[in-house]
Amino acid sequence: DLTAELVRRYYGLRLAARVHLVRQQVLQDLDEHERQAARMRQEGLIARAEELHAAVARAEAERALAAAEADVAIARTALADLLGGGPVQPTSPLFVPAPVESLEVFAAAAREHSPLLGQVAAQRRQAQQGLRAEQGQWLPEVYLFGQRELVPEDLTILDPKWAVGVGARLALFDGFARENRVRAARAQEQRVAHLEQSARDGVNTLVEKRWQELRKAREQSVSLYTARELAEEYLRVRRRAFQEGLATSLEVVDAELALARVRVEQLAAAQAGDVALAELLSACGQSDRFESYRSRAGEEVEP
Repeated sequence: DLTAELVRRYYGLRLAARVHLVRQQVLQDLDEHERQAARMRQEGLIARAEELHAAVARAEAERALAAAEADVAIARTALADLLGGGPVQPTSPLFVPAPVESLEVFAAAAREHSPLLGQVAAQRRQAQQGLRAEQGQWLPEVYLFGQRELVPEDLTILDPKWAVGVGARLALFDGFARENRVRAARAQEQRVAHLEQSARDGVNTLVEKRWQELRKAREQSVSLYTARELAEEYLRVRRRAFQEGLATSLEVVDAELALARVRVEQLAAAQAGDVALAELLSACGQSDRFESYRSRAGEEVEP
């Protein structure tokens, strides 16, 4: 759980820092667009409303950048609190996890390595031992004994110098105490058995949920690569059209914000995949394998 939480906070900070870079670039682009709009209005190529729209978009981008800076500070504090040290500068990049094994493989690993199932299995064994102990109260207590006289001079001719033997003791009636204890132990065993089955179902559901989340994040990351290419091309076309007087400032700003939205979604999808991978491995009791999956991933997701 701590490993999964570390991944969540670490890549949360990485995401916040990358989004901050996106907001910086958007502000720079809208700065340039505002200057271009002002120059074109002075030359009589666009109306005053076009220039004002560019200025409003630039102001909104500035507010978005300030919010991104606050998000970075919050994420940095959260990570430092978890690690119990000073500020941390992340170096491991956001990545899109490589294809992983099938759901059945992870489900089998969870059944074998899940800490929760191991704990419940230990409780079940304890309950079974308790039941056997209570059932043993119905059996006779068998014991061996032996003795030897250290001062045989005081013995009569009929007294033995030594003796060994075996004995048994059985309570015929104890007010149904043994029966009640056996009944209680059997009920405890049944409760633990139900708990174990419930835990198995819960772990299977959790593993499937995390696996599906990981697959969803991967699919989103792949589809967003295409969406980003289209958004970049659309922005290029809108900018050229605006320079030639064939597009409005609104169209340029919308294209700029659409590209920024796709870039942020791309980063968020990668972060969601990284967290889903960590939580999937945690559910399977294999958190130590996270680094091996990370090393198999491709290049860092660019902001």
